[in-house]
Amino acid sequence: MRNKILLSVAVLGLSIDASANPINLASIIAHEDNLEATKQRLARVYRVSVPTINALTLIESSNNPRARSGAGAHGLMQINQSHVGGVLCPEARRVDDLYNPVINTICGARILRYELNRYNDDLALALAAYNGGPKCVRNKQILCKESRRHSEKVLLEIARALSN
Repeated sequence: MRNKILLSVAVLGLSIDASANPINLASIIAHEDNLEATKQRLARVYRVSVPTINALTLIESSNNPRARSGAGAHGLMQINQSHVGGVLCPEARRVDDLYNPVINTICGARILRYELNRYNDDLALALAAYNGGPKCVRNKQILCKESRRHSEKVLLEIARALSN
């Protein structure tokens, strides 16, 4: 697990807070059953705010850890089964692991950071790519209507959370 996380950081150029040890992500799964504490840790490690994680979870799954989409995405942050065991989601060894809220949130935050890196921290573009894949974003434009709406919903929810 330790080597897979290091590989994720190196190969994908994931942005990691230098003061946070990315190796400890594996220990979150083993020792952390508090999802809120996990979100706080992920926010520091991947520079993705807790309100962003919360908004994405709400829009993706209505905060239902057992959610499953018609497209085959699973859990709170609607992680596609193609990510299971991959570089962006090594914590999930089988599809059922995506229903673990901690594992799902770790994978989702990492995937979002990957998209943020790809689109120079443009959250609207990163959210669209998170939703519909890179085919939905080209030349700083969101091409897919569903992904545009998804991005707008998440951004509105973030704004709502920050205004409270």
